[in-house]
Amino acid sequence: MKETSDGKMRAFEFGPFFYPIKRAIWEKLGIMRLEASLFRTALYILRRPFARFGIILCYHDIGPQFLDPFSLRVSSNFFAEQMMVLKNNFIPISLSEMISRSKKKEMTGRHVAVTFDDAYLGVFEFAAPILKKLDIPSTTFVSTNFCSDSGTRFYWDEVGDLLFSFERIPEEISLSFPSKDRSWRLGSEGTLSAKHLERLKIWNVMEPVEFSRQRVFLDIVSLLKTESQKTREKILRQLECEIFKQQSPGKKSDFVSKRRAMSSRELRELAHNRLFEIGGHGLDHLPLACLPPKNLNFEICASKSGLEALINKQVQGFAFPYGGRNDYSEGVAKVVRRAGYKYSVTAGEGVFMERMNPFLIPRLPIRNWNGLQFRKLLDHCFERNQEKFAEVGKFLNHE
Repeated sequence: MKETSDGKMRAFEFGPFFYPIKRAIWEKLGIMRLEASLFRTALYILRRPFARFGIILCYHDIGPQFLDPFSLRVSSNFFAEQMMVLKNNFIPISLSEMISRSKKKEMTGRHVAVTFDDAYLGVFEFAAPILKKLDIPSTTFVSTNFCSDSGTRFYWDEVGDLLFSFERIPEEISLSFPSKDRSWRLGSEGTLSAKHLERLKIWNVMEPVEFSRQRVFLDIVSLLKTESQKTREKILRQLECEIFKQQSPGKKSDFVSKRRAMSSRELRELAHNRLFEIGGHGLDHLPLACLPPKNLNFEICASKSGLEALINKQVQGFAFPYGGRNDYSEGVAKVVRRAGYKYSVTAGEGVFMERMNPFLIPRLPIRNWNGLQFRKLLDHCFERNQEKFAEVGKFLNHE
């Protein structure tokens, strides 16, 4: 120790002779830190092409092509092509197996899982035979209250069928919602030619609105989104009465909505096959992020218990209804976890990486693409190793 001018003691210093040694030591340590940093960067770059991840495909309905404004349906022929591509060029596994492999860090290879939202009848009639033939597993997410004895129609399909199936509908439509009454005036567009009606039937919501009926469709679907299934049924019956005022008795009796959910019998038959897992999708297909806590807990928990009682099997997975960024949150994911689910998936575009939150798993929405387009998309995703697919649409549009 050495006494300073102010009377304090400090450690003995060796003087200027040791400064070069001290500086050399610090320089050496600095070089070592730099080398370590460069090594970590190089390791990340080298590992990135071989990062372990899988792709989860998100389908809705499978079957013949007709009115489909939300692009939810893939034709049975194109679906068969896609599954052949999957079987011959990738490794199809179940979603639960993919999550299990992720936890064990065993996600090597190009693994792909197939999922369906809403449990459309088309999955039972058209997709299931193809999947059985190719021995490809899948997971179907079910909104419990839609699986009745005869199968319930989804409100967005029923609104579209009513507004776009007839050349003549009332010039003004009025409906009573719980919040307030709403009305829409169509004027002369209440009556359309057969040519215009055909254009309506191939319209997609991503395209510009050309007719008043399209605007009415978007408004009614948006208003029904947050209503309970019981309220939706009442409003849909009002709309049906409004539309049928202008129809002949023959047209009214011939009208049958072409799309519905599986019946309880069909769902049980599907669930008892080893290739098909069943997951929850809420009770009434409501956007969960906007629900108060009490309703949120009931929607998620009752969905699980009701579905397990229906199929007599444990339900492990959950898919957020609609699945957009505004339709769920981390808080909602925590409720899903507390309800006893093992994982939950969104409809956000992305790949499932190892160590990712198993209750916020992204998927890749699949449209009505042929086998070549489908393979190019999956090859592109695996080669680029993208976590987000903002350029997927552009990629396909340039093909």
